[in-house]
Amino acid sequence: MSDEPIHKSGLKLFVPQAGTDDETAPVLVGTMEGSFVHKTVRDRWPQIISKMIDHFHCKRRDLMDEFGEEADEDVKSIIGGLSEMRYRLTTDKPLTDLTDDYHDAYKWNDKLHQIQREIGPEETTWFRTAWMFTECYLYRSVYGMVHSTKLLGTYDWFMDSKREAFDTHVDQVKEAIYYVWTCTNDVDLTPDHIKETLLVILRMSLWANKGDLSLSAGNAVNSPRNPVFVATRLQDKILADDMEEAVDDYLTKLDQYRREGKRRVDIVLDNAGLELLMDLLLVEVLFKARLVDKVVLHGKAIPWFVSDVTEPDMRWQIDRLMQINDVTARTLAHKWKLRLQTGELSFRAHPFWTSWYNLEDMETAAPDLYDELDELSSFMIMKGDLNYRKLLRDRMWRMDTELSVAVGEVSLAPPILVLRTNKSETIAGLDEDALEKIEGNDKNHEVWLCSGEYGVAQILY
Repeated sequence: MSDEPIHKSGLKLFVPQAGTDDETAPVLVGTMEGSFVHKTVRDRWPQIISKMIDHFHCKRRDLMDEFGEEADEDVKSIIGGLSEMRYRLTTDKPLTDLTDDYHDAYKWNDKLHQIQREIGPEETTWFRTAWMFTECYLYRSVYGMVHSTKLLGTYDWFMDSKREAFDTHVDQVKEAIYYVWTCTNDVDLTPDHIKETLLVILRMSLWANKGDLSLSAGNAVNSPRNPVFVATRLQDKILADDMEEAVDDYLTKLDQYRREGKRRVDIVLDNAGLELLMDLLLVEVLFKARLVDKVVLHGKAIPWFVSDVTEPDMRWQIDRLMQINDVTARTLAHKWKLRLQTGELSFRAHPFWTSWYNLEDMETAAPDLYDELDELSSFMIMKGDLNYRKLLRDRMWRMDTELSVAVGEVSLAPPILVLRTNKSETIAGLDEDALEKIEGNDKNHEVWLCSGEYGVAQILY
C-alpha cells in the first residue's frame, strides 16, 4: 500500500493501516496505537464498566426493596465480577470462558477457543483480540453475571439511563411528532409530498443516531431542540447520501417488491430514546402513505451497548408517550399499540443481533433469520454504527473502497439502506464530493470518522 496521497487536494484517502481488500484492510483491534479503537479499549470501556459498578452500588437498596433482601448478595456478586473484568481489561489479560448457563454461552466459548487456536491463548487478550468480538464479549459477559444471580436475572442495568435519555428530550419528541402529524393528516398525500416527508424523517432518523450512550461512556447526550431543523440543516454533514434513491426507487415502489403478496419493511434498530421515536415516526409515515403492509422492528434480546433497544424499552417508550401532556403524542402512541396488537407492526429480538457475527455470516450463523429476511422482506433499513461495522466486517478500509467490496458476501434479496452517524474508523464508499467535504479535517480523522458529527446513508442492493 502506497503512503502517497491520492486525492487531488492532497487529502489522504485512508487513515494509517487502511486497505482496499481483504488482504490489506485489517480487522480493527485495540492495539492500533493512536486509533479511536485503542482509545475506546483503553479509556471508554473502563469508564463504562465503572459506571455499571456505580449503578449497582447506588441501586443496591432499591433492588433489595424490589426483589428482596437476598438481592444484596446478587449485587455484591455483580460488583465483584465487574471489578474483576475492569482489572483484566486495563491490564490486558487473556479473555476467559463464559461460565453462565444462558443458551448461547457455548457458542461464545467455541468462538473464543477458535481465536485462541488461531493467535494463541496468551495473545487472545482484551487489546489484541478483534474489536468486534471483544466489545460484544464485554456486554455478553456482563449479561452473564446478572443472568446467573438468584433474583436479578431479568434486570436491565441500563434501563434507567435509557429512560432518562428519553425524558430529557420531551421537547424534541413533541417537535418531531407535530411535524409528522401535520405532514400526514388533513393534507393531500401527493407523491411529491410523500417523498419530501420521507426524506425529512429519514434524515431525522439518521441524526437521532448521534444520541449513543456507549459513545459517551454512558453520560447523558443532549440533542438539539428541533430535530426537523437539524434534519434540514445538516445536509453537508452527510458524506454519502442515497436517501433519495431509497425513496424514489424502493420505498415508494414497494408494490414491485412484494414478498408473498405483502410489502414488508424491516428496520434493524439501534438506540432507545429519541432515535427509537424517529424510527417509529418513519414507520407511521410508511403506513399513512399506504406504502407498506407490515413493518418488523429488530432489536436486542438482552441489555446491549448501553442504549440499544430491547422490547421492554419500546413498550415503555410507547406507554410513556401516553402520559405526555400532548394529545397528538397520545394519539400516535395508541395507534402504535393497535398496530402491535394487529401484527402490522412487530418486534423481533433474534440472538444474531447480540452476537459478534458480521452480516455476511448470517446465512450460516442464523439461517432462520436469513431465510425470513431473504424470503419475506421487501426492504431493509439498518441503523447505527455497530450495524455499519458488522456490515463492513469491522475493517479499516480506505474510504474510497467500493461499498460492495467492503461488505463482502452479503446475499440477502432485499435492498439495504444503512443510516449511520460515524463513530468508528470503519467507512467505505465515499466519492469525490465527500472527499472535498472532509478535506479540512484530514489532520484529525476522528472529527469526521468517530465523533458522530458526520454521517452516511448508503444503499446496498
